[in-house]
Amino acid sequence: MASSYGFPQDTYFYIKSVKTGLVLDVFDGQMGDDACIITWPQKMNDNDNQLWSFENGFLTNYKSKRVLDIRGGDLKSDCAVVQYAKKSTKVHNQRFGFRDGYIYVISEPRLVFDIKGGSDKQGTGLIVYKKKTHGHENQQWELEPFEQPHRFKNPFGHA
Repeated sequence: MASSYGFPQDTYFYIKSVKTGLVLDVFDGQMGDDACIITWPQKMNDNDNQLWSFENGFLTNYKSKRVLDIRGGDLKSDCAVVQYAKKSTKVHNQRFGFRDGYIYVISEPRLVFDIKGGSDKQGTGLIVYKKKTHGHENQQWELEPFEQPHRFKNPFGHA
């Protein structure tokens, strides 16, 4: 059985900022590699680019089927988080865990998801940054389950 690394299994969810209440969103609903991940108001409809699932360290977007990825594979502060095709090797920049409200890089747990510049403006980019212990609300996240309407097909095989 695969580890959940603190994330819900076999379901879709929103990743919501504790600081702003905004959720992670694939910019402009883009489908391809290297699309930026931003914060945006949560949508109740047309929200496929805001829904995420988790499996074995990978956070996958419902719409694009791409996973979250640290741009360029660099495990250092201030690197952008984008979506990218899931890799089968050298996945150090595509696997994440969730603990104590932080989404961290499994291969470098001191790096966590961070709203760039601590901004509260919608459309701000997501980066990884060194974990802070004070003044860290822009690094804190909540996972909100997606309530599936009847029209929504659950790929996990149950309602």
